[in-house]
Amino acid sequence: MGRIIYQIYTYNICRSALELREQIKNRYVPSLQNVEIDGDIIQPPQPLEWYPDDLGWHFKVSRGVLRKSPDINAFHKFIVAETEIVSERCIYEAVRHALS
Repeated sequence: MGRIIYQIYTYNICRSALELREQIKNRYVPSLQNVEIDGDIIQPPQPLEWYPDDLGWHFKVSRGVLRKSPDINAFHKFIVAETEIVSERCIYEAVRHALS
């Protein structure tokens, strides 16, 4: 089974990293408790021990599991959407800096 690592970036865009951390802890981790796929209990996302302030997370799931569980798929879509916001902001800032 693969391992997906999510990192919460600290950018002042729509939400702060601390708000994202709280949403993961309070919304997604509880909804991902005791998810069973094909007889296997899937462990919810866990904070990375070495990353400070619980701002880095890992989640041991395969792509197949992403497709089989609506709750896991919702979490994945949330992370992808937040990553796209950060990426767009980084590109905008890089272009703005290059043009100034």
